Amino acid sequence: MIDLHLHTTYSDGADSLIEVLKKAEQLKLEYISITDHDTCAGYNELEKIDVKKYYTGKIIPGVEIKCAYGIRLIEVLGYKVNPHIINKYMDEFHKTHSKEIVQQKYFDILYERCTKMGLVLNKKENIDFHPERDWASVTIYNEIKSHEQNKDKVPEDFWNEFNVFSKK
Repeated sequence: MIDLHLHTTYSDGADSLIEVLKKAEQLKLEYISITDHDTCAGYNELEKIDVKKYYTGKIIPGVEIKCAYGIRLIEVLGYKVNPHIINKYMDEFHKTHSKEIVQQKYFDILYERCTKMGLVLNKKENIDFHPERDWASVTIYNEIKSHEQNKDKVPEDFWNEFNVFSKK
């Protein structure tokens, strides 16, 4: 078995890199790819630890890069990437496009899309969102779920799973 789309706490994952490796080992995954959003920082950590102590399978270097086209959000998965080149690129990108600016843009796009869908949301300025530290998608998802009347307006899997929401 394989899993080529894993996130760690280096982006919006719930588990640390080592916890992800341990879980992959427990699940007997032969191949994995850690595809954190907009970073390959986890691969820097991999270089400093004895990976085989936690995971005996193969790791394919990967990344998931957020992009926008108009108001459409796109996430592009890349495999067999050079983590050092990706990290250097993202460092350069974030010099002129800080996380705060990027997350605010995503927040505004997601908010607009939700209102067009007729979902009930608090006024944008009343939502507790701090783009310098928060993920726009997580904040909007929590906002949608804070209004019970939205439950009837979205598919059940969308309501029940953040991962489904973030892909739809």
